Amino acid sequence: MIEILTSPGFKTVIEAFKVDGARTYVYQPTDPTVWADGFEVWRIPEQALAILSEPPEDEWLDRFGDLWWRYCSGTNLEGGPTHRFKINGHGLICWNNPDLPDYYTDEESGGQLVFFARDLTYNNILMYCVEEWGASTPKNVCAICAGLAKLNGMSMSELFAKYLQEDADEEKISR
Repeated sequence: MIEILTSPGFKTVIEAFKVDGARTYVYQPTDPTVWADGFEVWRIPEQALAILSEPPEDEWLDRFGDLWWRYCSGTNLEGGPTHRFKINGHGLICWNNPDLPDYYTDEESGGQLVFFARDLTYNNILMYCVEEWGASTPKNVCAICAGLAKLNGMSMSELFAKYLQEDADEEKISR
């Protein structure tokens, strides 16, 4: 079984293609956020990727409109430097963007130069994706989160449940 990131309402696609699947996470933002659109995580058999990939884009749009899905087995960040970040109040091993400075300087009144270590704290995992890496598309967020889940020994659903602070919602569909 693999996990895919999907638009809300993806159950329509799962049922249309008669794919066994379980919706294991639902994100529906309630407050203004960097990621304003909801999404779902579905667990499906790996062979279902071929079924979902079959329709040409125009046929997909005719049948399913703006419903989408993304699958990533990992990220190109793997192997990069890692640090323990604090995300949604919990520790998580994450990749540290080497392009961001480790320290900031500020001048206090009186001309004293003060150094501040960069804060490795984010309100949630989506803020980490956007602010640390500039990742705001479903494809890039899926890649980073799939990689982080693997790095930390958990599923994407578990990652979102703990580090996004939204309720998990599981629904199974079997054929």
